[in-house]
Amino acid sequence: MALDFHRIDTNEYQFGINDTEYAQLESIFIEFTQQTGIFIDPYGDTLLKVAHLKMIIQMIDTNLTTESNMDKEKTKVIQDFRRKIAHFSDKGITLKALGD
Repeated sequence: MALDFHRIDTNEYQFGINDTEYAQLESIFIEFTQQTGIFIDPYGDTLLKVAHLKMIIQMIDTNLTTESNMDKEKTKVIQDFRRKIAHFSDKGITLKALGD
């Protein structure tokens, strides 16, 4: 698994993304790094505060509306990831992304 996401308050595993899903989300992670200097990569650990989650959601929303040629599988992966992090953002929960 490329990244496992845990709640910071309980350290409880919430969900993971595999290498293929990571590759489909990579352009969003690169944009996030460019704007924040924070790396989300499969080899390190990253703290994603609620503000970071909201920023990623905004990036996804922008990318999904501007990338009209995106394939269906990539769109599904991105929308699923957005749904998952929006749940934690809405509840005010910080996540920790753990790489391999």
